[in-house]
Amino acid sequence: MPYIKKDRREEARNSPMSCGELNYSFTMLMIGAWQERENMIGIFPNFRVCVRDRMDWYCEHSGISYATINDILGAMAGATMEFARRVKIDNPADAQWLHRLTKVCSQTIHEFYNEVAVDFETKKIEENSDVYPI
Repeated sequence: MPYIKKDRREEARNSPMSCGELNYSFTMLMIGAWQERENMIGIFPNFRVCVRDRMDWYCEHSGISYATINDILGAMAGATMEFARRVKIDNPADAQWLHRLTKVCSQTIHEFYNEVAVDFETKKIEENSDVYPI
């Protein structure tokens, strides 16, 4: 889990400037969703949109590159695991909710990979030829 200085936390939630801040931003979205889980219906589509907005913002801020794509995929995977490790599960409903949240995170990672990373990798193969013989 990244450790963000107090004076950067508020801005890092919406405008992450590094991979660590991106991890923090994703984690804060998960915490917000968790805290509102009993009061909200249909939170997952909104959560997914917010996560994807952070991914897209980070791409625009950092520029599309292998490092940027890796930052996003790694930050989302790390944030999901860290959140699951820290959250307290008191009942079966919470366990089910956590499972649904992690599934949405996984689906969002795959969506980003298929829409952004695959296109980037395809262009790089055309420019440099494929490095893998399969």
